[in-house]
Amino acid sequence: MKGSRERGPFFSGTDAHSLKIVTFAVFFPMSMKNGVTHDNTLTRLLLWGVFLTLMSAGSLYAQPIDREMYAKVVGMNTKRNCPYYEEGWVVNKLRYTPGYLHFDITLQENFIPGNDSAQLRQYLADRIRYRLEPDEFNYLLQKLGDINGGFVYDIVTDSSQTRLTLKYPPAEARQIWIDRSKPAYKDNKRWMARNRLFRGIRIANMGLPQQIDEFTRADTVFLTQDTLFYLFTFFESEQLRKEQVKATLPQIRNQIKSNLQLQPDYLELLVEARTTLSYRHLDTLGVLFAETQFTNSDLMDLLKTSGKLKPATDEQIDHFIREQILEKETLVISNDPGDSLRLTSVDYANRTIQYTYTVIPEYYQDGMTPETVELVRKSTAVHLNRIFNIMMGNSAVYNGGIITLDRFYQHIKGVQMLYMEEGTRRTTDVFISTEDILNSPSLDSIPMNSTVEYFHRKMLYEEFRREMDEFIADSLPMVVDYGTLDSILFVRDTLHFHYTVAPDKIGLFNDYKLTQKDYRDLIWFTDTEEFYETLVELGANTTQHWHLPNDSLCSITYSTAEIQQAIEMPEEEVRQEMRKMLLDEVIPAVNMECPFQEDDFTFLDSVGIQNGMYTHYYKVVGAPIEAINQVDLRWHLQSALMSINDEEGLALLNMIVKAGYGVCYHFGQPTTEQKKSKKTPTPVTIQICFTKEELTSFLEE
Repeated sequence: MKGSRERGPFFSGTDAHSLKIVTFAVFFPMSMKNGVTHDNTLTRLLLWGVFLTLMSAGSLYAQPIDREMYAKVVGMNTKRNCPYYEEGWVVNKLRYTPGYLHFDITLQENFIPGNDSAQLRQYLADRIRYRLEPDEFNYLLQKLGDINGGFVYDIVTDSSQTRLTLKYPPAEARQIWIDRSKPAYKDNKRWMARNRLFRGIRIANMGLPQQIDEFTRADTVFLTQDTLFYLFTFFESEQLRKEQVKATLPQIRNQIKSNLQLQPDYLELLVEARTTLSYRHLDTLGVLFAETQFTNSDLMDLLKTSGKLKPATDEQIDHFIREQILEKETLVISNDPGDSLRLTSVDYANRTIQYTYTVIPEYYQDGMTPETVELVRKSTAVHLNRIFNIMMGNSAVYNGGIITLDRFYQHIKGVQMLYMEEGTRRTTDVFISTEDILNSPSLDSIPMNSTVEYFHRKMLYEEFRREMDEFIADSLPMVVDYGTLDSILFVRDTLHFHYTVAPDKIGLFNDYKLTQKDYRDLIWFTDTEEFYETLVELGANTTQHWHLPNDSLCSITYSTAEIQQAIEMPEEEVRQEMRKMLLDEVIPAVNMECPFQEDDFTFLDSVGIQNGMYTHYYKVVGAPIEAINQVDLRWHLQSALMSINDEEGLALLNMIVKAGYGVCYHFGQPTTEQKKSKKTPTPVTIQICFTKEELTSFLEE
């Protein structure tokens, strides 16, 4: 850190030098008189010098200060201590405007998730209340009371350059400083713990949001006042609804207690910071529907018991399985006769977890062959291994007993899956032993992750084959950019497309690069994302075969992982890619065709990006622009956007939306036309714009 940590901002130059002289003059004779050695004299001189310096600084620290002097001290402090670096941010400089002390700060992106202004405001005020601000700035903050001043944080984020101003009026600034002397904020141990919590929260939020399972996403962690919040978003589905989650709050609470008891250091930190712990579940609209809370006294009790835990008995493990595993599994039990595969019961007996499913006959077709049973056994073993590891981590706590994962596996014998065909007596029993679960391969080594997925994919595959057969019969051959699409074949796990390149298109095709980027662009720019999502769900690859006029063949295969990567590319990366392509490829290509006459009076002069809009610049020739009815014009342009049905037009509109742009139409007249039609000295223009949100609604309609 730049500068010294002296409290007295006035001690410099002559004053400091005079103090040293006075100190030496007073104590040196006394030292000689008492026969003190040179070493001891020097030590005493240093100690008394420090003592007097602090005493004098303290007296100056307590003196009133006027605004003019305050402004000078701010300048001195800035010169001596800024830039001031701290983890996650930097104070670039301090400045004073009449009545306000300004901190110019560069903040690390998402220092507080989303840079939420309310949370950030609370955090910055708490830094002063809990003495987290550096000593260099304390004098300035205290002396604000003398000038009836407030303070302001002028914040800019380091990467996006987002700007934010947080203002604390004089009355609030005075109260924040007064809070420091209250019992709640005087405990040094407490504010140190809170500071450690803030650092931990910042690190935790770097990995958020994170999908925990198919129903739940961990969004953010934040500390306000005396409560540490964990926020989760719950995705309601046919299998699991909010009411079911609320019904399991006791189980959720027990699981959280279990995790906390296994983290005594974290528990101790929460107790020292005197926080309450709150886990909140919100739906996709951001509405809170379930909350689990632990007061500080609850956390103290957990901390006391965490040091008294013992290995769990067999009886405790049995109860744990019934109350923690079975209670959750029963949430997905289905009584809907329309479900093709439904879980109808879950039980636990003889140290075996038992699942009973009812399936419709179409699932079986010719029955479950030994090969199918073996596939179900392997895929379910992998799925169970993953679930048990997620549920327990390395260990869990239940009723004061520690259940390690190894101990859990030693206790249970296995899992039994019973499939009963609806309307018949035919059943298939699949037993998966503990050994099968422990020795199960990785998820990537088999085509299905679970039994349910196996049956789902099997029916999805059959449905996909039927749809492809209908499409091939009705639509092929089909004219495409470089020739024709002749046939589509599904061989094992790969979908093959066969094209013939037309002789007059060979020049264009030679410029075409068969790369992953081009295939990604195909998914982005066409209305086929759902089709490719189905391929990913099936675990299918695709191969493009291009038959050239000289009888040669060009082929390229795209794996399931590559297709999935294209579909799931982060939105910000897609946006940047779209913008680059618009600027580098689309706009230059369109402008090469300009000026282009669209009707008797209107010429498209050029296109470009202006103020976050993909803008068309038109010239109106041979008619007065003032005569145009702007309401009718907007309605006409909106109708045109909503009725686009050609592939190229839709692809361009999709690209603009994914780039985060809207569309503008700018109408003007050549200078000669303006002179003919208007006497006013300023040219007349009309601009009609549609936002990205409006374009999105047009595409959906």
